[in-house]
Amino acid sequence: LAITIALSSLRFNQAREIFEDYVYDDINKTLSGFFPVFSDSLLRRYAPVNATSLQCREDSRKYMEGILKKEKWALKMFDASSKASSGIFIGNVHDLGSYDSCIHTVSPENFTGKFCVVDIHGLKSLNLIAKQRGEPYNALFSLCVPSSCSHEDVEEHMNMFLGTATATVPERSCSTTEPEPYDLRDYVAITILVAIMCFVLVATIKEGTVAPDDKGLLCCFSIYRNLPKLNTKMSTNDLPVVHGVRVLSVFMILSGHRYFIERGQPMFGLSLLDNSLRHWMLAPFLSFQLNVDVFFLLSGLVLTYTFLLSKKNKDGFNVKQFYIHRYMRLTPVLFVMFLIEGILLYRLSDGPVFKRNIGPLRDICSAHWWKVPFYIQTYVPYENKMATMCVPQSWSICIDVHMFVLSPLLLLPLQKHPKLGLSLILGCIVATCAASFANAKYYGLTAGSFVQKESDWLKVTDLEYTKTHLRAAPYMIGMILGFIIYKYKDGSLKLKLSKEQVMYGWITSVALILGSYLVTYILLEPEAHFPLFDALTIALQRTVFTSGVAWIIFACTVGHGGLLNKFLSMPIFKPLATLSYGMYLSHMAFMYVDVYQTRTIKEITLIGIIVNCIGSFMLAIIFGAILFLTVEAPFAEIDRWIFAYNSNTKIEDKKNK
Repeated sequence: LAITIALSSLRFNQAREIFEDYVYDDINKTLSGFFPVFSDSLLRRYAPVNATSLQCREDSRKYMEGILKKEKWALKMFDASSKASSGIFIGNVHDLGSYDSCIHTVSPENFTGKFCVVDIHGLKSLNLIAKQRGEPYNALFSLCVPSSCSHEDVEEHMNMFLGTATATVPERSCSTTEPEPYDLRDYVAITILVAIMCFVLVATIKEGTVAPDDKGLLCCFSIYRNLPKLNTKMSTNDLPVVHGVRVLSVFMILSGHRYFIERGQPMFGLSLLDNSLRHWMLAPFLSFQLNVDVFFLLSGLVLTYTFLLSKKNKDGFNVKQFYIHRYMRLTPVLFVMFLIEGILLYRLSDGPVFKRNIGPLRDICSAHWWKVPFYIQTYVPYENKMATMCVPQSWSICIDVHMFVLSPLLLLPLQKHPKLGLSLILGCIVATCAASFANAKYYGLTAGSFVQKESDWLKVTDLEYTKTHLRAAPYMIGMILGFIIYKYKDGSLKLKLSKEQVMYGWITSVALILGSYLVTYILLEPEAHFPLFDALTIALQRTVFTSGVAWIIFACTVGHGGLLNKFLSMPIFKPLATLSYGMYLSHMAFMYVDVYQTRTIKEITLIGIIVNCIGSFMLAIIFGAILFLTVEAPFAEIDRWIFAYNSNTKIEDKKNK
């Protein structure tokens, strides 16, 4: 395989060199058709001949001379740099040049090409375009310069020609073929991941050949043991509709993140950007964050339902086991994604904007890694809050853990004194909504979608979006729903709904869900924002939306779901729901790689969004399955093994006594 890959790479390089030779011959024959008339004043804009660094100045002069002499390497570097783009009057001011052509250029003067992306600030036209978002857009211009030039040299050089505008060139905006050396964090991450894969391989071989009946700790990693868990069988106490709702929620979250990430990258026609938001079919994508609250709803539902079932079976409440089970369920997968997304992702690809986007995430994870296993990221301050949170999507996991830790305070009263428990939960829901309203009003927070007014949303995520005490209402609605469903299945709650009541329930549910989407769509207009309306939306939108979803789950469970129940209860959703945790945690990593390694500017289209969302969902299933079989399921088995071992030990001790 290694020989085949090496030969394939060699053939590709040879084919590329042959093509470049043909292009070079064509340029020499019809130079004016490919390049403008070269002049000293023009070339000085592309070569930092006045840089502070002496070596950079000398190599830049050699670069200019090479262009004038029509030398192939110099023409390649010049060709790789940005030129005046067509479509400037529609805001087409992003250009990424030719990244690979630049960095693979080797000069006979002992330097190579260095590709730098320049951010140009202060253009009035872009500030006007960005009025909807609330943040000024930057023009992007790419330069291929000698490798001896630093990012400061390029920045100083560009500012000489920009007049009132200013240029910035962060260090990670410049790239060469010279790899960055690996450090301790890389080796530690690789060692841990390789060790896990070795455990899986050895355990699978052992159980499949040598010791198929072995119940030892190592065999917890066996694929033979864990793969059957991805089945479609339903138990008598299962809630099939929950699986369908969970999978659809994952799809909507993945789709929203894909759309959100792509909109932040270089694209064609910035003045047309507003039009990409106006299609009514994008309303669910713009409101994708509401589906995270469906996760909270389902967590509260499943926790309450299973807790009451265990009490019915006379199982005692073991506090230590209650919390350790949950920690072992969530933490190993999160830790592995921290290693991949927070450390190794930086090494997995490259591109004009790859390192400048992934680099800050790596730095934050290196500095704040200790916050991840304690689930305190949403409350312990960061330099820029959620914008620089390690494994950013883990904020919702933190809230889920916080609610789980506090849940016995409501579960025990709900089990022993249902009226008191329900009253406490309802009181907490009201208190949460009231606190959210007061918080939004006090700080002047703005409601709406993530894709508008970036500065407002950074403020919202810091002060409201990631705070458990302001996001608890959907979880508690789920607890009430779990209690009702348990009582219905237990037979102690008799429900006889008339056709009119069922119809009114469905009309109300659809109205609540569509109304929540509509509010987000309306708030795309800056004129729609008023302090009171924004505060009410922030306080009530999530509660209203999850209440509508709660009716769907309830109606399907008690037999009033019709065709929707048949769809949501399809057996295929059960294994996908089992993978949902890994899908949710892994999806951002491969989206980052796919989007940030782009070599060209993109145009957002509706069909493109749909294709990318479906593709991302399929990839998430694959990565979710890998995480489940290698991390999530093995550590769940280890958890069971530990408690089974302790239980057997206690039994043996009693016998000995």
